Amino acid sequence: MIKYKKKIAALMLLATCLSGCSYDLKDLQNLNKKSSSVDTKGITILCEHKKYTEAMKIVDDYLKKHPDDRVALCDKGYVLVAQGKNEEGLLQLVKANEKYPNDDAILNNMSWACNNLKMYKLANSYADQSLKKEPNTAEELSNKGTALFGLKDYKKAESYYTKAIEKKSTDKTAIWGKALSLYKEKSYNKSLAYFKKYYKLDSSDMEASYYIEKCYISLHDVDGAISTFKDNIIVNPKNKGNYFALGDMYVKKEDYSSAISCYDNLAEIDSEDPEIYFEKAICLIKSGDKDGACENLKIALNYDSDYIDDIKEEPAFDVLKDYDKFKEIFNAN
Repeated sequence: MIKYKKKIAALMLLATCLSGCSYDLKDLQNLNKKSSSVDTKGITILCEHKKYTEAMKIVDDYLKKHPDDRVALCDKGYVLVAQGKNEEGLLQLVKANEKYPNDDAILNNMSWACNNLKMYKLANSYADQSLKKEPNTAEELSNKGTALFGLKDYKKAESYYTKAIEKKSTDKTAIWGKALSLYKEKSYNKSLAYFKKYYKLDSSDMEASYYIEKCYISLHDVDGAISTFKDNIIVNPKNKGNYFALGDMYVKKEDYSSAISCYDNLAEIDSEDPEIYFEKAICLIKSGDKDGACENLKIALNYDSDYIDDIKEEPAFDVLKDYDKFKEIFNAN
């Protein structure tokens, strides 16, 4: 069992991803289906919308007629990496690179796959080879940034993410990477600004909410955080991260009733998330409601029995150690 906050923290070392949806699926209708080359743009659109089977069919159908086509071989590796088949995708791209050495698109996708596999030295090498060709794309610059981030050279990583953003202002990978790089450099004000930019592009991302909270905590600005998360909830009322973060901020202000309201709202979004009831129980015990805390702990354990370890380790529950209803919880688990 990994709690929300622990899970997000474990994802700190990012891997490059598709840079958001640049196209709508309706754009497929405007493509030239009778083109003499593989439909790379159509493949990109389908991958951005996670329609990998359809994308691979386009590639495979083209390769049946043109088995040595450079672009199609690269596109096949791209589709595999896009759907998370990084090792298979890298193998495909290595074969393509042997046939067509020094192709910037192939090398860039190799860097992408290596980043996802946390092979950062190799990713950095492929990125450098790809960037030798001009003009450099935002994706190539982002892959270089991610390789450097993985190698913990945050200052240089930030510079490449900046270059990528200059090429493509909506590049999600670059914006996220720059925000994280600035965070690692402890430049929290600037980091916060870029996490907010990222949130505007993807308001469903709970990681963004988590790091926005972390920045505000580092800046000791609880009121600013509360205002931001209230606004973020208006933008996307289904993002659980905003409610967890807002609840945390209310707890810091010892406004437990407002925090409990956040957890009640969360329960309406996802009634089977045990962390909701665990966090609510903490607020209830701090409010003096032992019975309410015990009832919520029972619910949390009903959805995930491994929470028993978190309950044992949480200092807020020390006052319940001699409480009969609390003892019953441990006897039952």
